[in-house]
This record gives sequence, structure tokens and C-alpha cells, in this order.
Amino acid sequence: MHETDFEYHYAFLFVACKLPELEHNKDYIDHAKWWTVQQIEDNLSTDIFTENFLSEFELVKRSGLLDTGRCDCECRLKETIQNSAFLS
Repeated sequence: MHETDFEYHYAFLFVACKLPELEHNKDYIDHAKWWTVQQIEDNLSTDIFTENFLSEFELVKRSGLLDTGRCDCECRLKETIQNSAFLS
């Protein structure tokens, strides 16, 4: 759980391997950017991320997924994880 002056925020981690190509809702979001782990790490102290994001990013890091790249299926996510620059 993450607590701010304004809210209590529960964060849960779900990993899905078999997803169609992800696209943001253009009616709701003007633009989006995919970040690498290195880009996130390089910008942690720039105040660009919300407190909730920082809490959730820490949860993902503690899960071990970023360190191990573990994916036991034969899907595109496994290939993406294995070929990602942030895991080399």
C-alpha cells in the first residue's frame, strides 16, 4: 500500500503474456511514451513521475521480473524480454 497526503493506494502486479498489440485510447490520452527501465532509473529524481508510479515501479522491481526476465511460455513477451536492452 502506498499512502500520500491525499489517498491510500493499493498496487497489485499482474503479468500477462498473450496480449494483442497495445494501443492507448486516443480519445482519452493525447500522446503516450514507452519507457525503458534505464530511462525510468535515469529520471527518478526529476519529479516527472507521480508518487503512485514510483511506488508501483518499486513493486515491479521487487517482484524480480526486471532482474530475471522470467517468462516460461513461448510468447512474444518472452522474446521481447530476452532482447530488451535494459536486461543485457
